[in-house]
Amino acid sequence: MTEYSALPTDEPEQEVVVETVIEPAVTETAESSVDASPELPAYDSDAAPTKLPTYDEYESNLNDTRSTEVIEFLVSNDGVIPGVGMPLGDDFTFCGTFFISFFLNWFGFLIAYFFSRTLAGKCGATSGFGLGLIKLSFVVRSQTLQTHEQQPYMIWLVWALILFGWFTFVRGITMYFKFKRDLNIAQVIANSPTTA
Repeated sequence: MTEYSALPTDEPEQEVVVETVIEPAVTETAESSVDASPELPAYDSDAAPTKLPTYDEYESNLNDTRSTEVIEFLVSNDGVIPGVGMPLGDDFTFCGTFFISFFLNWFGFLIAYFFSRTLAGKCGATSGFGLGLIKLSFVVRSQTLQTHEQQPYMIWLVWALILFGWFTFVRGITMYFKFKRDLNIAQVIANSPTTA
């Protein structure tokens, strides 16, 4: 330990504070944890190189492990669509919610969409709502023709409703058939024998 003393100066004496720092003692557990770490491999030119698998070996091992995981993910026993978490339903549900949504307009769409528990019901309600919008646009158009009021914004509104209704109608139908196709493909994959 080193002590410091004040140098002689002309200034009045000031009190000198000396601090000593005591380093903590190294415990044996810290030393043992350092010794327990694995040794790094030696990078000598004499060492044998690590044998890596060929591309074909790697792909065959990967396909073997991946095929069972994909099949388990795609199809469960209750027919739930993968990635969505809802059962598909049947064509009767699709048609029923379609007609409810079509004939009851907004109210029917809300009832059919929110109370259906299957994808068929939700897609049918969406399609029925789209066709209901087209029906509503034709009603508005016939009303404007009867009153002989040809306002330009009304014509654009009618065409916008027709286009939006058509795309909504087509989207509901295509999504239902897409979900049916995905479930059929998943069931075929699940029923096919795995190749080893």
